[in-house]
Amino acid sequence: MFSHRVRIRLLTCLLTGALTAGAPAVVLAQQNTEEATKAAKPSNEQLRLNSEAVGAIKKGDHQKAVKLLEAANALGEFNVTWLNLGRAYQKMGECDKARQAYLNVISAPAVNDPSPRLINAKADQYLSELDEECTVADDSKQKMADAETKGDKGQQVKEPTDLPAESSQAQSSQADSSNAVGWTLTATGLVVAGAGVGAHFWAESIRDDVTGSVEAADGGVVEGMSRQEALSEEARANTLDTVGVSAIAVGAVVTGTGVFLLLSSDDLEAAPTASVTAGGDVSLGFTGRF
Repeated sequence: MFSHRVRIRLLTCLLTGALTAGAPAVVLAQQNTEEATKAAKPSNEQLRLNSEAVGAIKKGDHQKAVKLLEAANALGEFNVTWLNLGRAYQKMGECDKARQAYLNVISAPAVNDPSPRLINAKADQYLSELDEECTVADDSKQKMADAETKGDKGQQVKEPTDLPAESSQAQSSQADSSNAVGWTLTATGLVVAGAGVGAHFWAESIRDDVTGSVEAADGGVVEGMSRQEALSEEARANTLDTVGVSAIAVGAVVTGTGVFLLLSSDDLEAAPTASVTAGGDVSLGFTGRF
């Protein structure tokens, strides 16, 4: 009987000790729950910043909304502020920043109202929209870049169709050179031909003198030249004739060459140039659904 009483007292003591030891754990768990609940409750300043940010998003002032929500997160992060910040970035087309903000919704402290389930559902919805919008935007940007690249290549092909400045200058220089040589040869040929004509007239003048002298001698005039002198003058006249004819022939050839060069230079100056005007600039744009 004694042992039965001892056994009961021993069990009673053990039960009392277990209850005494477990009480602090229960109290500590309750305190942690209260602290967690308290940590998930935003301050009045955070509520004000979040409320103003939502109004700014509705008005389309997304940059202002971003500043307000970043200020709210600086005071303490909450799932709702991250959700609204992601929405503001999404409206601005900042895909990477918006995606990161939506991902932070899951790990951030959750407020009681709206419920975490609603906040998480909205984050998933916005993420799906974001993936679709950013894919469309990326495709549009790629198409625009491809179009600009093709436009640059097409313009590079068309630009060289105009004659280069160096080629035009070379052609002009060639025409000037041909002009100078042509005029020089023409003038020289005319001078040589003129000298030939002059030699011919000089020879005729000598022959006239010889003929007049012979007639004077036949008439008994003492001043008439001797037969030997007459033959000598006749030979000189023949030489002048030969030189004159040769000079005229050479002058004609030189003059003809000069005239040919002058005509050629005129053709060079009058040669038409081909020019292709590049097409007008093409302005490409794209719009995305935000």
